[in-house]
Amino acid sequence: MTDLGTLGGDSSEAIWLNDKGVVVGSSDLAGPAGSQTHHAVVWIDGKIHDLGTVPGDACSLGRGLNGRGQIVGGSGVCHVGFLHAFLWEDVGPMVDLNTLIPQGSGVQLTNAFNINDRGEILAKAAPIGFTPNDDADLGHLALLIPCDEQHPNLDGCDYSPVDPSLEIQGAAKAIRSQ
Repeated sequence: MTDLGTLGGDSSEAIWLNDKGVVVGSSDLAGPAGSQTHHAVVWIDGKIHDLGTVPGDACSLGRGLNGRGQIVGGSGVCHVGFLHAFLWEDVGPMVDLNTLIPQGSGVQLTNAFNINDRGEILAKAAPIGFTPNDDADLGHLALLIPCDEQHPNLDGCDYSPVDPSLEIQGAAKAIRSQ
């Protein structure tokens, strides 16, 4: 067994391990509220890296990792529930997957559980207006499939280039480039 370390808090947890030995999970932060606050982390070559949270959220948890190093998970209110499923890659930042689905879908992606090497993401989709305590009981699983050359001719896909002025440009480009 190997102690992977923490971000200075009391504990950490490993959730997923890929074929390259990269581990994803979460770690408590240092400080008086350290054991109350945790961030998604990745351990690469024995070093821990803080992935942060979706802007405005206090806590996050990394849940899945593919062979390309793309990480998915949930971000939200500490010890209450996840509000935003996320994708993280390269050096970040964390991208709220809700910014990549069609507006008016009627659902909020709250937690992403896994991502395969084709970039397909399994996530929880809860009805708009849910409260975090409802997340365990409401919603369905959703499969997010990138609009890219590996997934041609999908109904409803926008294959046009991404506007570089968009804040999510890096993440959308990465999802399309898989």
